[in-house]
Amino acid sequence: MVSDRFLLRAAFGALVSVLLAACGGGSNTPPFPTGNPPPPGTLTATPSSITFSGTGAAYAQTVTVTSTAAASSVSVNAGSCGSGSSAIVAFSTPTGSGLTFSDTVTPQNPGSCSATVSTGAGASVTVTFTVNSGSVTVSGRR
Repeated sequence: MVSDRFLLRAAFGALVSVLLAACGGGSNTPPFPTGNPPPPGTLTATPSSITFSGTGAAYAQTVTVTSTAAASSVSVNAGSCGSGSSAIVAFSTPTGSGLTFSDTVTPQNPGSCSATVSTGAGASVTVTFTVNSGSVTVSGRR
């Protein structure tokens, strides 16, 4: 009788050990391995493409960037848009924090280009711009 109880206890203990080992030992695994940063999230630009009908501050438009992961700031890489007086478009300093940022884009010279907005965590989105001259040339025959 005593040996039967001992065998039942031993069998129950072994079963519990096997079940705990099968489910990770009963501990909760963190969502990310310790020491690794979370994913950078995803950025979305609205609008993702802008066509300007002329140049100068009167034609400036705002791009709003939203993120699925909070960020303290975003940066703009002008890419093919150029810089200085020959730039196709000029960017203001982006404003905002958390999940929403905005940037005013001013058309400066006719042409097309793209720029990349990114967070320090590595999320990025590309925005394209087309600047038309705002003038119309009519030619015809008499």
